[in-house]
Amino acid sequence: MGVLKMQILSGVVSELSLSTVVSGDKHHTGSKNVALFELDGRPVELIFGDSIFIREGDEVIVAGGVIGGIFRALGYNNTTRGVKNKHSTAPYWIGGVALCATIVFLPFGVWCFFKARRYDKAFRAIGL
Repeated sequence: MGVLKMQILSGVVSELSLSTVVSGDKHHTGSKNVALFELDGRPVELIFGDSIFIREGDEVIVAGGVIGGIFRALGYNNTTRGVKNKHSTAPYWIGGVALCATIVFLPFGVWCFFKARRYDKAFRAIGL
């Protein structure tokens, strides 16, 4: 589990593909919305539990990092439609506090704090 080098991309959405992934078993199910698109020729993947409001030709700013040649967006600001969305950092903050409380899990707790701080910084950079 590496640390993403946080980056900001902006541009016009092209090659947009929207889908919904459903997972679970007979007792519990969940779904995630997936948007795959290009921003000025760079492949971007956006996965959210909430709806994703992006259309072909929209001007979008995303924050995230590259894994395997694909930009994995953690948040987006659709300036064309005035819609913004981001992943929650609350689980990382709560996990960091809980894990730092026990010395054995201190390194993972510090990692959670670091990750939450980086996400928050990236979100602020694109106005989220």
